[in-house]
Amino acid sequence: VHKLFPAVNSYELKIASMFLSVLCVRLSIICIFQSAKILFGVRHARLLDIFILFFAPLYLYAGFAYTDTPGLFCISMLILLFLKSRIVLPRVRFFYLLCFSFLAALTFRLKVMSFIVFIAMLLESFLDQMIPLGKRLKEVSLEVILCTLLIIIIPLPLKRFAMLPDDLTKAFQFPPEHWIVMGFNDYGGYSSDDVAFSKSFESYDTRKGALRARLVERIHSRTVAENLQFIFHQKLNRTWGQCMLAGDDYISRSPVFPDSLVERFFGRSISSPCYSVCMIPALSFWFLLTTGCLLDGVLSWHSGTLHFLHLSLIGIFIFLSVWECNSRYLFTYIPVLFLCAYEGWHDFSVLVFRKARKHLMKLNAIR
Repeated sequence: VHKLFPAVNSYELKIASMFLSVLCVRLSIICIFQSAKILFGVRHARLLDIFILFFAPLYLYAGFAYTDTPGLFCISMLILLFLKSRIVLPRVRFFYLLCFSFLAALTFRLKVMSFIVFIAMLLESFLDQMIPLGKRLKEVSLEVILCTLLIIIIPLPLKRFAMLPDDLTKAFQFPPEHWIVMGFNDYGGYSSDDVAFSKSFESYDTRKGALRARLVERIHSRTVAENLQFIFHQKLNRTWGQCMLAGDDYISRSPVFPDSLVERFFGRSISSPCYSVCMIPALSFWFLLTTGCLLDGVLSWHSGTLHFLHLSLIGIFIFLSVWECNSRYLFTYIPVLFLCAYEGWHDFSVLVFRKARKHLMKLNAIR
């Protein structure tokens, strides 16, 4: 952007990116509503839309100039396009598949871990017994080919504006092993020592080999039981156990307006007296959200309605078990969490109502 518009300073760029974040959040809410309307109907979609408006991390991350909010929008659009492609007429289905593949490629370039949703959608399309096997293979193959080509093509126009040559980029680029190594340190998350270790190597290949050796060393330094306890206790708590998805931490680091309402209510600092009070409804909301996802996995797996959402949650759970601990990575999966949780609580309430009704009918028959 600076190369295209040299007159733009850092403050103006930050304001523009914050506006983009707000726009992405708003468009994401619209996409989630449209997806819920396809899955559950208009009445349920409106109710889900009300619940989403009370989710604090959406407001906290709307002011962040980073890839989280565009990633949220990409996943919301992917879900909507995937659901739309299943109900449209066959003659326009190819257009939806093309848009779907383009957005998947863009998601891969923007936020790699969000690509898990696309993989889950491919798996559901391939395993869908309602569609003939030949048609399934044709559609999945077409989506994979289109997405692969677009992943290669999308970066080509941007290379004209690259600020660094390839050799210099490789010299400073961190391989994926860097974040996995940080995921297995004593803290399970970001470490300045690990960053300094990765920076100490001059080439990409040397850095990659050293990080792999350190990763093996850290895994072997613990027993199997200790590694399992580390993953399912410490890492699980630092990712799935944070109701604000680290948004409260980020706004407290360098707030633009220290005395704003957002900072007073959600800032994780001593100067925010309302923080503890706000955490009570936030924790309750997050508990209902995660419990609804678990209920959906138990009660709705046989229905086959939202298998790609279930597979997405399994995929991000495995990803966060080995990656650097940061609940911020769950922010882009808000559409998946809300759709699963709503169906889970809906199916649970229907089950309880049927059981209660059956019990009352038995009591009336006895009388």
